[in-house]
Amino acid sequence: MKKKGVKMEVTAEDRRNVIKEMMSANKKHRHLIENALNGCKVYRGQHQLLMFVARNEGKSQKESARGLGVTTATVAVAIKKLQKEGYIKKTMDKADNRYNQIMLTKKGNEMVVKSCKLFEQVDEEMLRGFTMEELELLLSLFKRMNDNMEHAVIHPILLDEKKERKGESTVETIL
Repeated sequence: MKKKGVKMEVTAEDRRNVIKEMMSANKKHRHLIENALNGCKVYRGQHQLLMFVARNEGKSQKESARGLGVTTATVAVAIKKLQKEGYIKKTMDKADNRYNQIMLTKKGNEMVVKSCKLFEQVDEEMLRGFTMEELELLLSLFKRMNDNMEHAVIHPILLDEKKERKGESTVETIL
């Protein structure tokens, strides 16, 4: 890292500290939202489905699962719970009776509106005091990190001692 105008090598500890802070901020962001949603009987996975349906009303269970990157079974469980709480309803697709379209109810629409206000409030709080220049820099850095991860090739850890190479680092040399 850079210290008092002198460019230094970025160390593993520097990287860990950055990742730790990023993950801590993400955890706090998620925690604030989950606490605010606590009383409405909608949990994170269900809430993600609810917001997806708001943006993609009329999609099938299969299309919703694909859009969220989860299994149809996961979506089926979330749909059942959201239906029970009165947030969504399923209607038969008029073009194809084999499919059900997932729609928001009035209660579901109200929850989406409240949720959007909540997200805005939490996001505003998280980024309070940042200038536009800082936000643009932060955005470009996160995009770069995401791009790095898209192209990362990470090899699995081998736990079979016979396959491990001799002379590898020890806990003492790493930490």
